[in-house]
Amino acid sequence: MLSFHVPLLKTSGDYLMADDDPKGSELRRHARISWGFLVRHKPQGEQEARTELSTIRDISIGGCYFASQRPYPLGQILDLSVKLPGLKDPLVFQGEVKRSSPGGETPGMWFIGVEFVNIDGAKKDEFTQVISFFLKKQAKKKS
Repeated sequence: MLSFHVPLLKTSGDYLMADDDPKGSELRRHARISWGFLVRHKPQGEQEARTELSTIRDISIGGCYFASQRPYPLGQILDLSVKLPGLKDPLVFQGEVKRSSPGGETPGMWFIGVEFVNIDGAKKDEFTQVISFFLKKQAKKKS
């Protein structure tokens, strides 16, 4: 199972509020890339729930962060489908909501941070190769 560390932050009800994140609390274990990959998401097991399409704001081998039109409570497991360049089919796996905060200046939007869970070996290898490629590409842009 892949994971990343999220600092312990206070919550407002079931949602982590954006202004609750103290500056300098960046404790993630994996490097993240800012790339506009697409993710389809919905609550796990809710067959009749509408699948939403979002653009990923950043992603690592441990999790991702994206904007959503609906809030998800902390701990909610989501079914995710991520389309990555170089892969024929989207990668399908689950993510646990670790952050859910209002979209600030964008009414009706929520920023969702998920930790990837239950990724099998073959998917993990493919995913890691693609993310590693884009990490190197991002590093070259910065230098």
